[in-house]
Amino acid sequence: MIEDDFIKSIPNELVSGADFILDKISKFHQDNQNNTVEFYQTYIEFSALLEAFLLSYKYPFKKIDLDLNKEDNILKIMNFSHQIKLDLSTMSKKRLVHDSSNIYKAPFQYPFSQAIISNELDKTQLLINELREVLSMSSVFGMEHKSRLLRQLGNLNRNYIRSFLKYSSLGVL
Repeated sequence: MIEDDFIKSIPNELVSGADFILDKISKFHQDNQNNTVEFYQTYIEFSALLEAFLLSYKYPFKKIDLDLNKEDNILKIMNFSHQIKLDLSTMSKKRLVHDSSNIYKAPFQYPFSQAIISNELDKTQLLINELREVLSMSSVFGMEHKSRLLRQLGNLNRNYIRSFLKYSSLGVL
């Protein structure tokens, strides 16, 4: 019989929870290899627990077809356990590769220079816009001086955008 403490200690994540159950099944099988038929009911309980756990996560699996032969059923349960362990291991590795590729995919979708330059263009335009606002609100400068500084900021912004577009159309960025 499976203890309640064991069931309560099953991790809530699919892979780690299933591994926890599968490790217990494997250890139980190793400890009782010589008299497996005597513990047939426990094998059935373990397989039911594993199936219920997998179903709770909507994990697709092929159910075990049990028949009247207890030894065959125990072999089916152990094969099922090994297959689930293999499937979850493969799924875990695929997820790790997928997550890792997502981390590194973004910088390589565009050349580094283009990503850096376009980011710098955004930063420069934000700075120019902030300077325009500060100059417009400033009472330190006279109107003529403000208009001249604002014109220079406008020219700087246009020239910067023009250069950016020119270099990006040439494929330099």
